[in-house]
Order: sequence, then C-alpha cells, then structure tokens
Amino acid sequence: MGNPLKLLQTNHGGEYISREFKEYCSKHGIGHKKTVPGQDANMIRKLKRELSKTFDMKDLGTAKHILGMEILQDKKVGKLGL
Repeated sequence: MGNPLKLLQTNHGGEYISREFKEYCSKHGIGHKKTVPGQDANMIRKLKRELSKTFDMKDLGTAKHILGMEILQDKKVGKLGL
C-alpha cells in the first residue's frame, strides 16, 4: 500500500468527533489535528493545487466511506456521521 496516513487534519466536523473515529485513529496510529473551519474558496483552490503536485487527484463524487467506515449524511439538517 502507498504512504500510510500519519496525521489527519480536520475542521471540527461532526463526522470527526465520534468515539469510534477517535478509537480508529488511535488503533491505527493516526494523529488528529483539529482546525477552524474555512470558508475561503481561494484557500481551498490553493490547497488542491498544492496537493495535486504530490498526489494524483480525481473527483470521485460524494464520499460513501472513510477509513473503512460508512459516512452517513442528513442533508436536511446539514449533518454527517460515521
């Protein structure tokens, strides 16, 4: 398998604060850094541009799973969960 994930940086999103997610990261040696959510579209474009210099990137649409866990969405209330 390619490069193992060592650090995951997230924006305090609900999908990243569950006990199960914390246990998964701990079990697999993944550090978790929480940041303030960003609203700056230019910053996001710049980040994508920088990441694409190192990684092959492709938009696969809406995520259904992350780290082997199913992502649950409630678009009416704007919540994600695992």
